[in-house]
Amino acid sequence: MADIQFEEEGFERQLSPVKKSFFTRLVLSTGIVSTDKDAQNVLAGFAVLMLVLAFLIPVLFGASSARAPQGVTGAPVPTPNPR
Repeated sequence: MADIQFEEEGFERQLSPVKKSFFTRLVLSTGIVSTDKDAQNVLAGFAVLMLVLAFLIPVLFGASSARAPQGVTGAPVPTPNPR
């Protein structure tokens, strides 16, 4: 039984190519980076930057000035007196 040999000629495993995302291909096409890993790092940094801006814009531009709620006519809405 130890004399058994298998012939595996012609068997080659073909790996399917990894499909890159649109944004990864877009960053690679600009020539800023040359590898997929670098392109993904650029995209992650861009996402973090956009999140920071999303939080800073309301703080810097008018979120500090609280306005009284107004009705349809523009007159202040009366608030009930607490008892």
